[in-house]
Amino acid sequence: RSISENVKWGVRKRFQSGEIGAANKHILGYQYDEDEKKYVIIPEEAEAVRWMFKMYIDGVPLRGIAESMNSAGIRTTLGNDFQEASVRQLIFNEVYAGDIRRQKCYMADPITKTKVKNCGELPQYYMADCHEAIIDRETYAKVQAEMERRAGLVNPTYPFTGKIKCGICGQSFTRRKGTTKGKEYVSWFCRAKKEVGMTCTSRNYSEQNLMEICAKLMGTDSFDGTAFESSVRLISALPDGSLEVQFFDGQIKRWEMPPKPAKVPDKPMKKRPAHLFDGKIFCGQCGRRYGRAVSESKDRHLYWYCRAKSHHGVTCDSVNYPDSEMKEIFCMVMGLEAFDEGFFTETVERMVVQKTGSIDFHLKDGTVKAYETLKLRSNRHENTSTDEFTGKIRCASCGNLYHRYCCYGKYTYWRCSGKSKVRTECSGRDFQDSDIRKVSAYMMGMEEFDAEAFNGTVDYVTAFPDGSLEIHFYDGRAERWQR
Repeated sequence: RSISENVKWGVRKRFQSGEIGAANKHILGYQYDEDEKKYVIIPEEAEAVRWMFKMYIDGVPLRGIAESMNSAGIRTTLGNDFQEASVRQLIFNEVYAGDIRRQKCYMADPITKTKVKNCGELPQYYMADCHEAIIDRETYAKVQAEMERRAGLVNPTYPFTGKIKCGICGQSFTRRKGTTKGKEYVSWFCRAKKEVGMTCTSRNYSEQNLMEICAKLMGTDSFDGTAFESSVRLISALPDGSLEVQFFDGQIKRWEMPPKPAKVPDKPMKKRPAHLFDGKIFCGQCGRRYGRAVSESKDRHLYWYCRAKSHHGVTCDSVNYPDSEMKEIFCMVMGLEAFDEGFFTETVERMVVQKTGSIDFHLKDGTVKAYETLKLRSNRHENTSTDEFTGKIRCASCGNLYHRYCCYGKYTYWRCSGKSKVRTECSGRDFQDSDIRKVSAYMMGMEEFDAEAFNGTVDYVTAFPDGSLEIHFYDGRAERWQR
């Protein structure tokens, strides 16, 4: 430990006297010259460095820069592929502007030899114009500005950040942005509402409403973020929903929450008119009847669902069917050009929706006509990961193989590898691993996916941009499942 302290003292003295030296003799673009005691440019590598900085200024993400460098055949000084971390280390290095910063990190303990980042514990030494620069000062300034811009995107601040305190629990308010029914909203709410084990009954406020309130209390026609920052010290959200605004000059102004409007008695609900399918559709899994509802999508279409889904404590894995699709399927099964309500009433006793989405039409004459299909649920996720799909799924758009990736650290998806390749355009669709399992089992005539049977019968799977899958068997057959 004593020797270590003596060595470090000597190193810091050399830093203070301007004796530069170099810990890394070779970095991309430079080679340290022992005779001249400074970095000397390597022209070929310097061009790669300039290209890297240009991409960063143009807004290319660090991962994209690494991929471009690797695709161009450029490697690190150790001969490895570029990674996001290695690109970040080079982009943030002031050595390319001709400067050197010393003591960026230090050895915290000479016994464990743990090296830590210097965050102000020790002085740093910045020496400008030590060697010929690869990046000019103007470009270096643009890089610094781009760094700040990207940092602001990660942790943005807003006029109300840290200004609003809850009058019930004392926590700060936080910002939330979301979308409801296609419309974006921004609101501020007490942080305690999202903390585990904490509850708070304070009110939420829309950002637009807060701006209007503050502008009114400040006596301005519209909200001015700069004036707000310089004049308002704190906003307290009171239990009744009112806001108390404290100014830096000592003034305290209060905005009163308006009283709730008197509740108007609800109009008596009108009875829905009867529908042709009422009491006709049954679930093949739980036996319950299907009910009708209107979707929350833009087209507000009518659809049918198993009533077990709306009963507390009852679950059902059945699929929903749009009313129009149900009518189209009936016409297809019965060979009709258009749906006829009278013909349907005279012929159909009931319809049974099976687990796969297939529909059995039970006719009044005792016969049963079946519509076979596999209908997947786009909003249902299952945690499966199938090794047998590796090298088996091909993209119909660009011809590349699909590779596996994990979403939210839990769900497995398959994506065309062409999407991540340079100069490759691909419109291939991503697929859930569980969906490919269901389609494969359905095409092989099995209820559940069997890995051994899949390997023995399926040659490869073609994935189409519209979400369809075509299963190619070893015997030459090809069957397509249409989404």
